[in-house]
Amino acid sequence: MVIISGGIDLSVGTAMSLSMVTMGLYVINSHGSLEIGMLIAIATGVLVGLVNGTLVAFLGLPPFIITLGMLGIAQGLALTLSSGFSMYGFPKEFDFLGGGQIIGIPVPIIILAVVALVASFIFRETKLGRYAYAIGGGEEAARRAGIPVRRFKVAI
Repeated sequence: MVIISGGIDLSVGTAMSLSMVTMGLYVINSHGSLEIGMLIAIATGVLVGLVNGTLVAFLGLPPFIITLGMLGIAQGLALTLSSGFSMYGFPKEFDFLGGGQIIGIPVPIIILAVVALVASFIFRETKLGRYAYAIGGGEEAARRAGIPVRRFKVAI
């Protein structure tokens, strides 16, 4: 969606790394539930996205520069929080998400299919999806058409 809207995000991989470290700290070190840990991971990713989106949309800074900077920040935070070590001791349910099967189909493939269907729905049926295409086609034209470009850039 970021690329369709005319942007770029170089920090996706390190945002995922930081999200997993925050989840791991909660689940492994605090003996918390996997479900809450997943919510913490999602919240971490959303926070990184909000920071990137806000800096790009409201300060007008180039997405390449902002996300390149966030790449370093997120990776540094992940390494600092994990002390540079791999995390072990996740519950068995976590193994199922990465290596399990449902009726012979690997769970990651099922997750990918669900995410692809949801993304397809968003692009075809929601204002967010239509506006992403409009902003990518021409930001000034989208603005003149009445689209609140800054707000939707942050959402994207």
